[in-house]
Amino acid sequence: MNHLTKMGEIKRTGHTETELLRATKLGSTFAFNELYMLHHRDIYSNLRRLMRDDDTAREVTQDTFLRVWEKRVQLDPDKSFPAYLCRVSRNIMIDFYRKAKRNKQMINNLEHFIKTGNDPLMENITPVDEEALLMNAIEMLPPKRKKIFTLCKLESKSYEQVSALLGISASTISDHIVKATKAIRSQLTDAIKVALILFVPFWLAHVHEILKKII
Repeated sequence: MNHLTKMGEIKRTGHTETELLRATKLGSTFAFNELYMLHHRDIYSNLRRLMRDDDTAREVTQDTFLRVWEKRVQLDPDKSFPAYLCRVSRNIMIDFYRKAKRNKQMINNLEHFIKTGNDPLMENITPVDEEALLMNAIEMLPPKRKKIFTLCKLESKSYEQVSALLGISASTISDHIVKATKAIRSQLTDAIKVALILFVPFWLAHVHEILKKII
C-alpha cells in the first residue's frame, strides 16, 4: 500500500500496521480509524474498477470496514491486512450481486403477477406473510441503508448507539431512516396495487398494517 514505508511503518501515526491491528482487535476505535484512513481509498478504487458504479462501490467499501470492525476479534495481526480487506470486500460484492439478481427476479415475478394474476412463487398461498413482505422490501435497500434501518427499526437501537457502532453522525442516520422508510413504503404500495388488481381484500388489510409499523 502507498501509505506504508518499506520498513512497514505507518506514516500517519508512526505505529506499525501490526500494532494497529492488535489495538483494533482489542476494541480501539482510534486504531481502527487509522486503518480505515490508510486503506479505504485503495479498497474503494478496486471496487469501483470492478463494479463500475461510484455509489455502490462506496456502499460496499463502508460495509467492508463495518464487517471488519464487527469481526475484529478474528483479526490476525501477523497476516496481510490489505489481502484480508480484499477478500472481505470481494465477498460483500458477490453478496451484493446475488441479492441484486434475486431482487430482479422478485420484480419479474411482480410484473408477471400483475399481468396474469398468478404469482409463480406463491400460487397456493393465501394469507400474506407480513414479515416476509416487509423483509423483502428491506432487502431491496442499499446495503448501508439496510444496515442502519435494521439496527434502528428492527433491533430497536438508538441513533446514538448506531452512531457509535458505525462511526457516523445521528443526522446521517436520520437521513438514511427517512429515505429507507420512503423506499419501503413505495415497495409496499406496489403490493397494494397488486391487491387492487386481484381484488384480494386481506392483502390490503395486511399491507396497511405493515405500513403503520414503519411510520
